[in-house]
Amino acid sequence: MSTTSRIRLDWTPCNCGGQRAWFLCPTPGCAQRTAILNGGPTFTCRHCGELAYASRAERSAARAIRRVHKIRERLGWGRSVSFGHGDKPKGMRWATFERLVEQHDALAVARLGR
Repeated sequence: MSTTSRIRLDWTPCNCGGQRAWFLCPTPGCAQRTAILNGGPTFTCRHCGELAYASRAERSAARAIRRVHKIRERLGWGRSVSFGHGDKPKGMRWATFERLVEQHDALAVARLGR
Protein backbone atom coordinates (compact mmCIF):
# COMPACT_ATOMS: atom_id res chain seq x y z
CA MET A 1 0.00 0.00 0.00
CA SER A 2 1.59 3.25 -1.06
CA THR A 3 0.49 6.76 -0.26
CA THR A 4 1.37 9.87 -2.15
CA SER A 5 1.46 13.43 -0.98
CA ARG A 6 1.97 16.60 -2.92
CA ILE A 7 4.87 18.81 -2.00
CA ARG A 8 4.48 22.38 -3.18
CA LEU A 9 7.40 24.51 -4.35
CA ASP A 10 8.04 28.22 -4.00
CA TRP A 11 10.46 30.14 -6.20
CA THR A 12 12.52 33.16 -5.18
CA PRO A 13 14.75 35.30 -7.42
CA CYS A 14 18.52 35.03 -6.99
CA ASN A 15 20.76 38.11 -6.77
CA CYS A 16 22.69 37.23 -9.93
CA GLY A 17 19.67 36.17 -11.95
CA GLY A 18 17.67 32.98 -12.16
CA GLN A 19 15.48 31.50 -9.48
CA ARG A 20 15.84 29.20 -6.50
CA ALA A 21 13.31 26.52 -5.61
CA TRP A 22 12.17 25.94 -2.01
CA PHE A 23 10.00 23.19 -0.60
CA LEU A 24 6.93 24.37 1.29
CA CYS A 25 6.28 22.39 4.46
CA PRO A 26 3.16 20.27 3.89
CA THR A 27 2.15 20.36 7.58
CA PRO A 28 -1.27 22.07 7.84
CA GLY A 29 -0.87 25.65 9.01
CA CYS A 30 2.89 25.84 8.41
CA ALA A 31 3.83 26.28 4.72
CA GLN A 32 7.32 27.44 5.78
CA ARG A 33 9.95 27.59 3.04
CA THR A 34 12.74 25.08 3.57
CA ALA A 35 15.61 23.64 1.56
CA ILE A 36 15.24 20.20 3.17
CA LEU A 37 12.17 18.24 4.15
CA ASN A 38 12.67 15.61 6.83
CA GLY A 39 11.14 12.18 6.33
CA GLY A 40 9.26 9.97 8.71
CA PRO A 41 5.60 9.06 8.65
CA THR A 42 5.11 12.40 6.85
CA PHE A 43 7.43 14.98 5.40
CA THR A 44 7.95 18.03 7.61
CA CYS A 45 10.24 21.01 8.03
CA ARG A 46 12.72 20.96 10.92
CA HIS A 47 10.44 23.09 13.08
CA CYS A 48 7.28 20.97 12.60
CA GLY A 49 9.24 17.75 13.08
CA GLU A 50 10.62 19.17 16.36
CA LEU A 51 14.15 18.29 15.30
CA ALA A 52 17.19 19.92 16.88
CA TYR A 53 20.77 20.18 15.71
CA ALA A 54 23.19 17.89 17.58
CA SER A 55 25.25 20.88 18.69
CA ARG A 56 22.24 22.20 20.65
CA ALA A 57 22.53 19.27 23.07
CA GLU A 58 26.31 19.66 23.38
CA ARG A 59 27.72 20.91 26.66
CA SER A 60 29.84 24.06 26.63
CA ALA A 61 33.06 22.16 27.45
CA ALA A 62 32.56 19.75 24.55
CA ARG A 63 31.68 22.64 22.25
CA ALA A 64 34.91 24.45 23.21
CA ILE A 65 36.98 21.32 22.54
CA ARG A 66 35.28 20.82 19.16
CA ARG A 67 35.97 24.44 18.21
CA VAL A 68 39.65 24.16 19.26
CA HIS A 69 40.03 21.00 17.15
CA LYS A 70 38.37 22.67 14.19
CA ILE A 71 40.71 25.67 14.38
CA ARG A 72 43.78 23.44 14.79
CA GLU A 73 42.69 21.38 11.78
CA ARG A 74 42.28 24.52 9.69
CA LEU A 75 45.77 25.65 10.73
CA GLY A 76 47.26 22.20 10.10
CA TRP A 77 48.63 21.91 13.64
CA GLY A 78 47.36 18.46 14.63
CA ARG A 79 44.43 17.81 16.95
CA SER A 80 46.16 17.80 20.33
CA VAL A 81 46.61 21.12 22.13
CA SER A 82 49.73 19.63 23.78
CA PHE A 83 51.52 19.97 20.41
CA GLY A 84 51.44 23.74 20.87
CA HIS A 85 51.44 26.29 18.09
CA GLY A 86 52.67 25.60 14.59
CA ASP A 87 53.57 27.75 11.63
CA LYS A 88 51.22 29.78 9.48
CA PRO A 89 49.85 27.69 6.62
CA LYS A 90 51.14 28.68 3.21
CA GLY A 91 48.68 30.92 1.40
CA MET A 92 46.78 31.99 4.53
CA ARG A 93 46.65 35.73 5.18
CA TRP A 94 48.43 36.93 8.29
CA ALA A 95 45.28 38.64 9.57
CA THR A 96 43.34 35.35 9.29
CA PHE A 97 46.17 33.40 10.95
CA GLU A 98 46.41 35.86 13.84
CA ARG A 99 42.62 35.88 14.33
CA LEU A 100 42.50 32.06 14.42
CA VAL A 101 45.45 31.86 16.84
CA GLU A 102 43.72 34.39 19.10
CA GLN A 103 40.47 32.38 19.04
CA HIS A 104 42.41 29.14 19.63
CA ASP A 105 44.26 30.55 22.61
CA ALA A 106 41.10 32.02 24.17
CA LEU A 107 39.27 28.70 23.86
CA ALA A 108 42.24 26.67 25.09
CA VAL A 109 42.67 28.93 28.13
CA ALA A 110 38.95 28.85 28.92
CA ARG A 111 38.76 25.05 28.60
CA LEU A 112 42.18 23.84 29.67
CA GLY A 113 43.51 26.71 31.75
CA ARG A 114 46.59 27.01 29.51
